[in-house]
Amino acid sequence: MNDTDHRVLRKASRIKARLALLCEQFDQSLSVPVLRPDEVHKVRVILKKLRAWVRLQHSLDKRKRWKKLDRHLHALADQLNAARDVQVLHERLAWLMTCLPVELERTAQGGPVSSRLPPVPEPEPDRILSARLAAMLAAAMPGFTKAHKLHKALRSSTRRAAHSFRKCIGQPPASTELHRFRRQVKQLSYQLDISLDETDMENRLRLAYCIRLGHQLGDLHDQVLLLNWLRENPANAQTLIDTCQKEIQHSCAVAMTTAKQVFPGVSTN
Repeated sequence: MNDTDHRVLRKASRIKARLALLCEQFDQSLSVPVLRPDEVHKVRVILKKLRAWVRLQHSLDKRKRWKKLDRHLHALADQLNAARDVQVLHERLAWLMTCLPVELERTAQGGPVSSRLPPVPEPEPDRILSARLAAMLAAAMPGFTKAHKLHKALRSSTRRAAHSFRKCIGQPPASTELHRFRRQVKQLSYQLDISLDETDMENRLRLAYCIRLGHQLGDLHDQVLLLNWLRENPANAQTLIDTCQKEIQHSCAVAMTTAKQVFPGVSTN
């Protein structure tokens, strides 16, 4: 066995250890009767990381089990989306209200704006689907071994994200293109995080930028979610809506600047 073979085996071993830890966190997080608000986001991140890796594996191995895993992970994450959206509204509104507390009290009708938000739910995990997923992940673990092909797969994933960036340039913050770009960036950052080793400095730098960009695009998504809710409720102060719109424009500009650093080959003209 030559040095290259040893490096591939060591990389595969590191990846398996990271995935095993992720699967363990998945099992622990869904063992509770209900998910508290702080747990919902953590579980969704775990599911997204697993799904990102499953999709990377599917690009290397076209067996149906990866598609099936992807569908189940997506279904379980979907069950938590509504709870997370309500959390985001509470968090974003609490922050935005600090900008104009006096104005809000004076101009909002029907009491404080926050009182019109629905309560934050505590969803109950789907036990049957969770158990099925845990068994499927355990069975799929021996298949997570294509470390020697990961570089090519990551390049393909990077190209897809760059193409998504190209399509969203000039689009409004609430556009489908920008939403799709956010998901592509998050997926790429999760794939890089699981698969990279210490010697791949080029992709480690890309990962750092991707994480920053993912946070910025996530903030933008949350602000758009809040703006849509504010517009749907006519009792909300127009000043608050205007402030939210300004924050969205600023967040969008910041995210596009970071995106140029992640994907320098994409023309923004």
